[in-house]
Amino acid sequence: MENQNTLFPIPGTPEYFAARKVAFALIREVETAKVSAERAPTYVAGCWDDDNEDYEPVENTKPWDHLGEVQKMAKANRLVIETLKAQRRLDLLGISRWEAEAIIHGEPADILYDETVLVYWQGLTYDQPCAYAQQFDIELARPPGSICYLLTKTTHFSGVRPGQPGRWKEITSSVFTDRDEAETRYCRILSSVQNWAQQVRDRYKRAA
Repeated sequence: MENQNTLFPIPGTPEYFAARKVAFALIREVETAKVSAERAPTYVAGCWDDDNEDYEPVENTKPWDHLGEVQKMAKANRLVIETLKAQRRLDLLGISRWEAEAIIHGEPADILYDETVLVYWQGLTYDQPCAYAQQFDIELARPPGSICYLLTKTTHFSGVRPGQPGRWKEITSSVFTDRDEAETRYCRILSSVQNWAQQVRDRYKRAA
């Protein structure tokens, strides 16, 4: 990060415009990869199953793996971050405004708590297409140079949403000025999603 900031081209110079050209090319590449991943089938044919006389369904992760690789390259480019932040399109990279500030200024956020809760849906299916919450990411952080605390809940879905199957995520955030209040809300949200994930596991055990 220090090298990136130190070697950042001066605005208005040929080097700066060349860097902007590279940044916009990276943004277009991420956009293309994201559309391809969202339109890709959730499952593809795997090995042949002699017992069922059909191919075993295999989760189609390649488009999403490719998107992750392209996003990683884009996140390493400061001009990409600055451009998407100005356009309010940081969701294209799956990062928050505070994460963008940390990348731009080289000062990381103070992560106070960070927890991931996985949800296991094995063996549970429903008659009608629906969305499955596969993972929850709960984070409490203090952004760079800020006296506030940012609580972020990211829910990762797969399945079917109106008009389009695939994977997507929803992010909700809250800002607090009091640390105790922020920690209390963090614990409540974490406990809520953990209880919900346990209910799904219990449902699976009953169905097994």
